[in-house]
Amino acid sequence: MPAYSTIPSSITTLYIFAVVNLVALFHVSCVDADIIVISPLNKTKVYADMPSNFGFALPPSGLSGLLVVADPIDSCSPIAPPPDNMSTYFALIRRSQCDFDIKVLNAQKSGFKAAIVYNVGADNIFPMNPNKHGKDIEIPSVFVGETTGNDLLKFYTHDKG
Repeated sequence: MPAYSTIPSSITTLYIFAVVNLVALFHVSCVDADIIVISPLNKTKVYADMPSNFGFALPPSGLSGLLVVADPIDSCSPIAPPPDNMSTYFALIRRSQCDFDIKVLNAQKSGFKAAIVYNVGADNIFPMNPNKHGKDIEIPSVFVGETTGNDLLKFYTHDKG
């Protein structure tokens, strides 16, 4: 009969702790955010996005708010504020003309709590990188493809219910 030795409980506990932390770390690094839209008829639609490389990260529990089209939509100059300060509003911004960080900074300065920038001419998504103003941005932002942006614009903005 082979001789078995027992592993001290402190080593077993340390091993379990290490494995759990590695699993948690791997899970967190593989999870991306998605835009989940819930219509007034309680229908849910999920859109893929890519978080930006500036501003605050999206909280693990997500954000909930109302979508407003930025005015002007390219957000390269100061934009109109949200309709009121009673709700959480996200700015929907079209990619073009200026750097991503300028667009999101203008949304932040106008009082939006997050920004969604959509691509023009393609459905490719990638992380938005900062240029000069990344350090000034606090709100989270994501990048989506053109089809997603057009769907959000056509069906899910605050003025459409």
